[in-house]
Amino acid sequence: MNLLKPQSIFIIMVAVSLFYSSCKEEEGCTDLLALNYDLNAVKDNGSCKYLSENFTGIYSINDSITGGMIPGEWEGQRNYTIEIVQNKHNPSQIKIRNWAKVHTYTDNPTADYTQVSAQVDGDSLFVEFQEIINTDVYKAHNSSGKTIGDSIFYDFEYENFFGGQLMA
Repeated sequence: MNLLKPQSIFIIMVAVSLFYSSCKEEEGCTDLLALNYDLNAVKDNGSCKYLSENFTGIYSINDSITGGMIPGEWEGQRNYTIEIVQNKHNPSQIKIRNWAKVHTYTDNPTADYTQVSAQVDGDSLFVEFQEIINTDVYKAHNSSGKTIGDSIFYDFEYENFFGGQLMA
């Protein structure tokens, strides 16, 4: 006595394999802020890409600065480097190290740089009013910059411990 015909066995096997294959979790980028967000991904595979990655690197800076207690009281030109890194806690943000070349002169060389956080939007970056990290009283004012080719053009302003504003 044959209960199942060969066609029935085939249909059952196809149905079971379709059921198990549909249960497989699709992997991809699950972060809504990422450029390559995958709506169908259920499991994050670490492949997310962010706009902030377009800014990371070491840049040579040539700026002209004016300042003093009276705006324009003195001026000068400076050359230095900054390092832009991705914020590990918020990958859509960047951190700018040695921002405005405000030195802290500590005994720890790894902490002897100033740092601000910036938001990235397309080819632009924005620094909101904030205390400059690794300084006691310096404050960064709202400022912005833009990338053109391999360069960043940036206007910034900060406040020193005298309360005077410096602009570059």
